[in-house]
Amino acid sequence: ASLTTAANLLVNALGQAATPRLAKLHQAGDRAGFGRMSAQMAGVGLALGLCTVGGSMVAGRWVLGLLFGPEYAAHSTILLALSAAAGAQFVASLLGYAITAGRRFKVQMPLQAASVAGTSLACVALIPRFGLFGAAIAVGSGFMVQIAGELWVLRSLLRDPRKSAVHASMNAFETESVVP
Repeated sequence: ASLTTAANLLVNALGQAATPRLAKLHQAGDRAGFGRMSAQMAGVGLALGLCTVGGSMVAGRWVLGLLFGPEYAAHSTILLALSAAAGAQFVASLLGYAITAGRRFKVQMPLQAASVAGTSLACVALIPRFGLFGAAIAVGSGFMVQIAGELWVLRSLLRDPRKSAVHASMNAFETESVVP
């Protein structure tokens, strides 16, 4: 898992550099610009994740053997699963920066809690059966829960930048359940 740290530094640098511009787009009410830049950031995270997975597929066994010894090289499939989880983490982190720039602060703690719950449930289900490989998949599962929640928040943010995600979804529910 430590091999993905360098890529995570790039993700955080990108997120911190892009947040002021995203915040200006949000403040100006430029939904299209905000949405486009958020999608670009998520795309960069996805591309970096795919490169990480590709690198693990091509050179994972060799790198693990070189850095940690033959015992670790024998488990290159775990590195591949951790690389996929890291790719999901990259996307989740960059979407989190977009949500911060959109001033959606209160929803971030529940998103993190949902991610932890998703990871925990996946650990309970996968580790007894698949061991370390199951743990790696569980980590990725938690990040996928986080991404789903962040996309939901961004969708509401792009629909009405001044309303909270919960408020916007409650209004949608109320208008849909009214019978003429």
